[in-house]
Amino acid sequence: MPTRPAASVTTLLTCTALALTGAAAALGTATPAEARQNAAQPTAQQLLSDFNHYVLIRNDELALANARALLDRGMEPTEFVALIEDAGRESERFEDAIRRAMVVPALENAAGELFKMFEQGKLDRARDPNEIAQNIQFLIQNPRARLLAAERLRAAGEYAVPQLLQVLIARSNPALETEVQRVLISMGADAVAPLSAALLDVDAITQERLARILGYLGSRAALPYLASLRENAGSEAAAAAAREAMGRITENPGSIRAIAPLYLD
Repeated sequence: MPTRPAASVTTLLTCTALALTGAAAALGTATPAEARQNAAQPTAQQLLSDFNHYVLIRNDELALANARALLDRGMEPTEFVALIEDAGRESERFEDAIRRAMVVPALENAAGELFKMFEQGKLDRARDPNEIAQNIQFLIQNPRARLLAAERLRAAGEYAVPQLLQVLIARSNPALETEVQRVLISMGADAVAPLSAALLDVDAITQERLARILGYLGSRAALPYLASLRENAGSEAAAAAAREAMGRITENPGSIRAIAPLYLD
């Protein structure tokens, strides 16, 4: 089994000294020796790598020391996500290490805090308007970028719908519009309320598209809005789409959803 004795000594020393050196620095009384100690502290990236390593080799003491040192850095959740995702292979190792650590009594609490920070960071980042705009553009990049972008947009949920809707309204990129429709359908219930509310505030072509999407989603919550569109649509095509969507929802709700992307043009 691989060991890292030098890293073990360094980690123990630095993690043990964190509270003392931090307190001294806060009081403005750090000595030159303490300043050198601070300069020698491991980076967050090193702490992450050591946490992963010690969890996997079941050195619970050092795994806990590194987890606590990471938490004591006071990183914002989005910073922590960036740290994980910028770590290359360590990103996959972190997810594996977290799963293992969560079932070890000595590590469960610290691992839970790290996992909570990671999940919160992903959610916060997904809801950021700039992230949403970037992920929408990634929908027409390479397959991996497209899959990741769709996943992040689904995580953003209703926060992403206004920008996705703008793509359909603009009608400037047919390929992107198709991917946006796929994402909206995959969002399920998160897309129903904002799309329903927008039905009467968009042009007739977009009304027709939104009605079709709501029909594929199959939520009865959309029925009052579709009924209103049926009576007040900007075109006969939009009114027909509203009637068709209502028929899908009331006659066989949910049956179209799984194959809906295949029918989008």
